Amino acid sequence: MMTESQLHTSYLLAQKYYQNKLTNKEVRALAAKEGISENSQSNYFCPAYRHLINGTKFNGKLSTYIWEHYLSKIFSEFSVDVKRNALKCFLQAIEYYEAKNNSNAITLREIFARYSSEL
Repeated sequence: MMTESQLHTSYLLAQKYYQNKLTNKEVRALAAKEGISENSQSNYFCPAYRHLINGTKFNGKLSTYIWEHYLSKIFSEFSVDVKRNALKCFLQAIEYYEAKNNSNAITLREIFARYSSEL
């Protein structure tokens, strides 16, 4: 499980990568410096951010607290259109998890409902 600091760092690194301010190699090095294991979910936070911003399907597995954090940040930083994109991506991920009988899908549905009500 990532600490709050690592979670925040992962979001910032993903954002900078998306903005072409960091390379994949730089992201991995900075993540490792913060104690984010390359074998952990660090392989997923850049693609997850990109898919959330663009509203495209993401099939990577992220923990509930990472989804929650990323949605929280996106909902505080972006326009309604990007928020809708994030929810579209998130819903597709939930449906993917449900098809795989992932036990986190119920909690993710609750998070989805909460953020959907904010639009």
